[in-house]
Amino acid sequence: MDIYSSTSWKGRILDANGRLIQNLTLNPGTQQIALNQLAEGIYFMVLENKSKTYTYRFMP
Repeated sequence: MDIYSSTSWKGRILDANGRLIQNLTLNPGTQQIALNQLAEGIYFMVLENKSKTYTYRFMP
């Protein structure tokens, strides 16, 4: 998964049951996150900075 960020973000990958899989820090620029070690299923990525929170659902 490629993510472009112009500001720093804190990120979390959660499984479908809400269990934390991975914590991330995304710095300005393009970031690559390896997802090939995740088992099949539904996951959520939560991105947070000082003023915003975004949640994305994905399947690796």
